[in-house]
Amino acid sequence: MLLATLPGADKPKRSFLDVWQHNIYLTTADAQDMSSLRALLEQIPVDRVLYASNYPFEERGKELMEELRDCGFLTQVKVSMYELHVRHTLTSYMDIQVEWERVSWGNAEMVFNLKGANTKGGRR
Repeated sequence: MLLATLPGADKPKRSFLDVWQHNIYLTTADAQDMSSLRALLEQIPVDRVLYASNYPFEERGKELMEELRDCGFLTQVKVSMYELHVRHTLTSYMDIQVEWERVSWGNAEMVFNLKGANTKGGRR
């Protein structure tokens, strides 16, 4: 294996899985059906998936997201202030939010610091 040939000081400090789960964001743009979208969500933490579409080439994004919401695949999760601070270096509190909402817009609001961009008090 290539890593075995590296000197100790040059070896990665973090595993590939750790980097994959904490540094990579994926979008729903290339998911063309529910099975591929579910496969994505089974492999990637929900907080690392952003809604996107391939408009004008193929626009099934809205329909697919509605199907995902209605199928019950995603669940409700509570994100604590501590988790937000540690994982996203944010200090604001996020109430219980449906995972679907996180994929649909919540994750993008956090990543791009968009909270409250469309309305005075934010989306609620």
